[in-house]
Amino acid sequence: MKLTVVEWVCMQDPLLSFHQDVPHDHSPHLAQYYSKSGKYKKQLPGQKYPGLGVGHEFQELLITLAEEAGRDGLMDVPEHFHNAVMYHEVGFHFVSPEHEALFIRVLGKCTKAHPTNDTCHLQYCS
Repeated sequence: MKLTVVEWVCMQDPLLSFHQDVPHDHSPHLAQYYSKSGKYKKQLPGQKYPGLGVGHEFQELLITLAEEAGRDGLMDVPEHFHNAVMYHEVGFHFVSPEHEALFIRVLGKCTKAHPTNDTCHLQYCS
């Protein structure tokens, strides 16, 4: 099996910082602190700066490049649990079915304990 291995990717904006308190207005100068769905971006483990919000577009680019190179798939080793959740949501699988089953079980427990599907949920799970 020929795989494209993603060694490391950082999609953060070093010109921005996280606010300790959620800003209450959605004025244009605060737009960078909100996700596309309008939810306030919370800092996830391993993040130094807010994300760029281009993860899905970057994923599509990687898939296209792998297909054009004649690869069978992409391989990535998530550094944090929330990374594994994000990869899972776009169709990644574990090489080991046993590890995937364990991941899905843990994810299910996290979802029951904190049933939202946003960065707060990912913070809780990570």
